[in-house]
Amino acid sequence: MVTQGFTRPAWTLAGASLAMLIAGTPLVLINDDAVGSNLPVIVLFSSCAVIGALAVSRQPGNRVGWLFLAIGLVAALQVLTGELAILFYRNDGPSRVFQWLAWPGDWGWILAFGPLLTLLPLLFPDGRPPSRRWRPVLWLALSCIFYESVASAVAPGRFDKPPVRNPVGIGTGPGTLAPLADATVAISAGVCIVCVSSLFFRYRRADGDERQRVK
Repeated sequence: MVTQGFTRPAWTLAGASLAMLIAGTPLVLINDDAVGSNLPVIVLFSSCAVIGALAVSRQPGNRVGWLFLAIGLVAALQVLTGELAILFYRNDGPSRVFQWLAWPGDWGWILAFGPLLTLLPLLFPDGRPPSRRWRPVLWLALSCIFYESVASAVAPGRFDKPPVRNPVGIGTGPGTLAPLADATVAISAGVCIVCVSSLFFRYRRADGDERQRVK
């Protein structure tokens, strides 16, 4: 009964993600916007949504499954709103509308790719770090994702695609949180490498079923 109680919301979230990604696919083609990169991204995050729903429907307490679902949902929202913003911009739609549509696309990719490259390898397959010594890495990864997404969300100036002004930009300079941006990016790159390496550490310590899942 517990499993059935989580199956419906899990597949509802996955369905919402797939619906947004499917709706965004023709917009990618219409906008002719980096089709070679956006379509593989759509396939990747569609897979995340389905994997997450399958995992949660079988094991409701599976944190990795919920993380897959969250990543797929955030990425789907980013793809759809970003493509709609480009479409509005190129067809002279309401400026305020495509400003707000473009906004999630500027920082949403951090909330999608950040956990995908750090939290998933660090927490796979049981939703916990390999050992207590890895907890600082988990908190550092979370801190980097939070800082970079907030810094990007409130940065003043214009977005890259479409080139419209950030509706919630703070200040007029490089941004209130920008001074540490370069350092945070460098730290994040190191955290990604460490998190991926945790899988090798976990594999060496694991046995039986856990080793097969990591493999």
